[in-house]
Amino acid sequence: MSTTLVPPTRAEIAEQLGWQLPTAVVTPMAGGSLLTKLRKVFTQARAAERVAALRLLAETTDRFTETAGGVTLGATITLAERGKLLPDDEVVVCLSGHGLETVEAVQDTVLDAPTIAPRLRDVAAHVGGTRAIEIDGATVGGALDQLVTRYPQLAPRLRDAHGAPYPFVTFYLNDEDVRLVGGSDTTVADGDDVTIVPAVAGG
Repeated sequence: MSTTLVPPTRAEIAEQLGWQLPTAVVTPMAGGSLLTKLRKVFTQARAAERVAALRLLAETTDRFTETAGGVTLGATITLAERGKLLPDDEVVVCLSGHGLETVEAVQDTVLDAPTIAPRLRDVAAHVGGTRAIEIDGATVGGALDQLVTRYPQLAPRLRDAHGAPYPFVTFYLNDEDVRLVGGSDTTVADGDDVTIVPAVAGG
């Protein structure tokens, strides 16, 4: 029998175990309430449900959240399925943290996840060393098409195999998030600035 000591701190126990259910949990307690709390956190942390919740969130909102977001949304869905939340209830689900912080939790379901170096010089190396590129395009999507045509090595870093921009890469048109003003179809005028910002995560 092998023994692993894990600091007993809320859901971090499940996270340190790779979000897999352990064979047993041995813990001291003054009362029986901790049993209910442990059962709750490990029930909510079931891997398949967590990944399904992460996928649902990404597909419906273009948001890629960390594992805590999958647990939170998964628990909300479970409560609704069990009738604890009613159709007319007003529910607020708080999600924090970016999925790039815990990408290992979904590595089995994410194919060819891009690696983006955190240094400007590494990114600039893919575009001839420059940090600003002049592109002709009627829309943000059209400008992106021309960009990846000119610099094909950028394509897998900016959008998926189907040509859709990654949810963790944000495009700004003159400092305005294009997701709020029309997405890829947002019109671009002569002299406009389009800024590409990959996710910056940490905590």
